[in-house]
Amino acid sequence: MSKDDFSTFADSSIIVIFVKNYYLKKVAIVSALTLTFFSSCFYDNEEDLYPVSPNSYCDTSGVTFTGTVYPIIETHCNSCHSAVMAPSLGKNIVLDNYTHIKYNVDKGSFRGSIEYNPEYIGMPVEGQLDDCTIQKINSWIERGAPND
Repeated sequence: MSKDDFSTFADSSIIVIFVKNYYLKKVAIVSALTLTFFSSCFYDNEEDLYPVSPNSYCDTSGVTFTGTVYPIIETHCNSCHSAVMAPSLGKNIVLDNYTHIKYNVDKGSFRGSIEYNPEYIGMPVEGQLDDCTIQKINSWIERGAPND
């Protein structure tokens, strides 16, 4: 191999290496950009990213027994805990008037049940009340559970 052959070979090798490196760099850059684009492309929903607790919108300022608490109990409790149904379905726990409700509130069993406290049987059986409803009842209890 002559010196000219070697320099031609060396020049062509350098060109091949340069071309390979050039295309490898392009492929690497395109691959990195594609990977970055597709890995960061997803749907952001503000409500999912920054959930707002339903408790923050719960107004407990005007809670009364007759206007708030008793209608909740009528809707969610009295199908089992009325005087008629309690002996068969409600374990003899009657919640159909203020006196019976206040008795269970004072024992702590009413609050324990609606909060699904493990020391009590969670009520209502069809599923826990929403947080705002529980907050309303608890605000009434914390005010001394008045008959208002």
